[in-house]
Amino acid sequence: MMAYVRRLLLSVLGVSLALFAVPALAAGGSNRVAVCTKSQAKPSTIVLFCGDDNAYVNKIHWSAFGGATAKGSGTYTFNPCKPTCVAGKFQSYGVSFTASQAKPCWDGHDDYRALALDFAAGAPYKTKTFTLYCPAG
Repeated sequence: MMAYVRRLLLSVLGVSLALFAVPALAAGGSNRVAVCTKSQAKPSTIVLFCGDDNAYVNKIHWSAFGGATAKGSGTYTFNPCKPTCVAGKFQSYGVSFTASQAKPCWDGHDDYRALALDFAAGAPYKTKTFTLYCPAG
């Protein structure tokens, strides 16, 4: 009888752990980046202005991801909108970047909320910082 009770308790404990662990795994377990409509781990492109795609970081190579900060390098491409956004010519510059300030979003993922870009020599900027938002639902 005691062996039966022990097996029953272990089964209940196992099911209970699974019920709590599965949502945690589904939520990602590590930080992510919002890419307009969904959170992604290690995206290859981070769109900075989802409404018009006039600025983004692409060709991303991640050197660290999932901790308090994520680090990588890539290409910052943007439209200066001169004389207008329609007539503007896209420009690209090499960057290294750090994503930080992960906080929970409505989809259950902790998304990085700040992106600091450090530009390569020859770029018209030295640094730029962007606020990242939870994905649009």
